[in-house]
Amino acid sequence: MSPNSPKALIVNFPERLGESLKSLLASHLDIQEVAQVNGIQSTLRMLEDYSPELIFLEFNSISQESADLLLLLRQRFPTISCIALLLDPSKKTSAMEAGAHFTLVRGFGVPELIHTVKQALEVRGCDQNPGHPGS
Repeated sequence: MSPNSPKALIVNFPERLGESLKSLLASHLDIQEVAQVNGIQSTLRMLEDYSPELIFLEFNSISQESADLLLLLRQRFPTISCIALLLDPSKKTSAMEAGAHFTLVRGFGVPELIHTVKQALEVRGCDQNPGHPGS
C-alpha cells in the first residue's frame, strides 16, 4: 500500500461486516482504512484527525442518526465522498436525499465495490487510481 493511498473511514458497521469491508479494500483496492467507528461524535473526531477521502456508512433508515450524520458530513466535510451501505434497496433515494454520494446494497459483489469506490474517488478529484492491475 502506497503512503499516498486514499483513506477510508468505516462508520456504524457491525464489526464483522466492517472487517470484511476492510479486507476487501485492502485486497482489491489501494485504500487505507483509518478506523472503524460508531456514533456521530467518534466519526467527527476521526474526520478531523485523519481527513479520509471516503466514508462507508451503514445507512439504517430506521435510525435518525445515519441521516443526521450525512447532513453533518455535507455541511462540514463537503469534499469527502460518502458511500452508504443499504439493507433495503428501496431506501436508495432516502440515503441520497440525506447526503450519500453513492450507495451499495448489502450483499454487493467485489466488482460493484471497485466500481463504486473508483467513481467516488473520481468525483472527489483524487489522482490515485486504486486497484491492482487487472482488477
